[in-house]
Amino acid sequence: MAYPCPDCDDPQAVTALEVRGEIFLHPCLSCNWVPAAAPRASALRANAPCPTRGCDGSVGEIYRYDDARSPLEVRREHCPQCYGGGAAAKPLSAPSRRAAAR
Repeated sequence: MAYPCPDCDDPQAVTALEVRGEIFLHPCLSCNWVPAAAPRASALRANAPCPTRGCDGSVGEIYRYDDARSPLEVRREHCPQCYGGGAAAKPLSAPSRRAAAR
C-alpha cells in the first residue's frame, strides 16, 4: 500500500506496511519526508489520482496528528467527480514503531 506525499505531492511515494490492522509509514521515496511528527495537532493533505478506472479526478489523503504530534490516522477523501476511491481511515501503530527512518 502507498500514499501520496503531503510534502512533495508525489503519488504512491509514502509506502506503508499493514500488519494486523496497524499501519507503519515509511519516509517518502521522492523527497525523504518522514511522517513521524507534525509541529502541532494538525492535519496534512496530499492529493492523488482517483483509482477508479476511467475517472480523471483525484482523491485526497489526510494525515491527522494528535496533541502529542504523533500521527493518528491516514484518511482518504472520496473523489468529487465519481465519489469513488474509498474513504476508510487507517489507524496508525504505536508511536515507538510508527515510522522507519533511513
